[in-house]
Amino acid sequence: MNEEDSDSDQMRRASASAIRHLARRPRTESEVRTHLRRKFPHDIIEQVVADLRERSLIDDAEFARLWTESRLRTKPRSAWLVKRELMSKGVASDLAEQAVSDFDDSENAYRAASDYSRRLDRADYETFHRRLFGYMGRRGFSASVSRSVISSLWRDREQSEVRR
Repeated sequence: MNEEDSDSDQMRRASASAIRHLARRPRTESEVRTHLRRKFPHDIIEQVVADLRERSLIDDAEFARLWTESRLRTKPRSAWLVKRELMSKGVASDLAEQAVSDFDDSENAYRAASDYSRRLDRADYETFHRRLFGYMGRRGFSASVSRSVISSLWRDREQSEVRR
């Protein structure tokens, strides 16, 4: 087997490996490179990544948009934390910033906290505040946004108890 056949065979195997990796879920260019780095040389990886990009099978801007939508829908987090998640997956800072530019941290904090606060329906104010504040901090919300949302949820809870 000559060197050209070996390169085309490696290209074919690297491309197939990348496509299988992408079939599980969308990936960033960086994730695909990291996956391929385990078995293939740099020049083959560059060719495969260029081909995948050309065929729109990897697109970091689209990945960032999908990731952000998923976070908004299923696990509300702060813009800061979602941006960090995107950057840890290899999305460029400017693309990550663009993806979270429409985030409303107050709204996301309220959605996240209201779901969690239902578990604290028997808690006193101190416990309610402490647990909710920690929960929101782990989701990247600032202290001021967290305090505001916690106060609002406590007021809502008191008003609903008065109506009963």
